Amino acid sequence: MTHARNKGLNAERELAKLLSNKLDIPITNNLLSGIRGEGDLNTPGLHSEVKRQEINKLDQWISEELPKAQKRKLPFALFHKKNRKPWLVTMLLEDWISFYEQYLNYSTEK
Repeated sequence: MTHARNKGLNAERELAKLLSNKLDIPITNNLLSGIRGEGDLNTPGLHSEVKRQEINKLDQWISEELPKAQKRKLPFALFHKKNRKPWLVTMLLEDWISFYEQYLNYSTEK
């Protein structure tokens, strides 16, 4: 159990650092996520879950975490990665559309 917990925390830290560097904003792992029903990362406006496992359990992860995001009325993103593979993001289509619309609006304002 401790190994799995450490692996999860390491994945959260790795992704938080990657996102912080790419987006140029501070993103940290949320140490109280399990207690408060919040996401694994402190990503304002988004419920972010992080999984690093070799066996893909998307349906299980989504069914466990999506209700938490919906309760908080936040879009949901599941970041997942296998060893030596790139990070992937799984979102509900409606959340992705909302993000893309915001991107298009931002792009046309420049």
